[in-house]
Amino acid sequence: MILEKIKKKINKFIFYISNKNLGIINILFIKIYILIFKININEYEKNINEYNSFNDFFCRKLKNNRIINNNNNIIISPVDGLITKIGKIDYKNNVFIKGKNYSLYNIVQDINCINYFNNGNYIIIYLSPSNYHRIHMIYNGFIKKMIYTTGNLNTVNTNSYLGSYSKLFQNERVSCLLKTNFGYVLKIFIGSIIVGNIYLNWHGIVNKNYSTESGIWDYNNNGFFFKKGDEIGKFMLGSSIMLIFQNNKKIKFYKNIKENNKILFGDILIKM
Repeated sequence: MILEKIKKKINKFIFYISNKNLGIINILFIKIYILIFKININEYEKNINEYNSFNDFFCRKLKNNRIINNNNNIIISPVDGLITKIGKIDYKNNVFIKGKNYSLYNIVQDINCINYFNNGNYIIIYLSPSNYHRIHMIYNGFIKKMIYTTGNLNTVNTNSYLGSYSKLFQNERVSCLLKTNFGYVLKIFIGSIIVGNIYLNWHGIVNKNYSTESGIWDYNNNGFFFKKGDEIGKFMLGSSIMLIFQNNKKIKFYKNIKENNKILFGDILIKM
């Protein structure tokens, strides 16, 4: 508990510094970061010296919009990243990974929300420090509910995925319930050791004040409508996305969607 409090204080300080305009220090740090993580800066909207802070760079926009397949039978990837796990939710709403069951209720902590997803399908995508960190809509639909679940800020990387997923599901996370023409989808944003802040376009920064309490925002009959490909949020220094699809015979992952494959925002995720 004490260690987690220290982690959160460090995270809060890092987030504060990463949003400050430090002039030449920003530029130097960004250049080092680009070299370490081999980022192709030509893909992005701004030049290095145009970013106001490190976080401005971390959440950088693409220079050219990705081509979005508007076929109604196509569901697209919401992010750039690495596919770490694909699987099924069982009839008791458990996620089975590497010989262990993880309760979907413990992950989301909203019983009404998870009841849509027994016998559904899921995919987990890891966003590395080199990836584009904005998140987009997978299909036309409404955001009906948002759940913030307080938690730890454990390190998340490809090495941690090789072990247990327990630490991943203990991290701070935000779950968004989407309603689409093919059924409900749960999109879960999972934080990491220096990724405590998630920004959503209709809400702003979730848990801006570093609260230790979870929260639920129910948008009732209205919700927020987004088109396929629309930007809906960004990780402000972040980590992994889990998508859970309501049981539907038409939901089958596309032929190239396999564990340990890389994926880009806009790629075909599911072809119905």
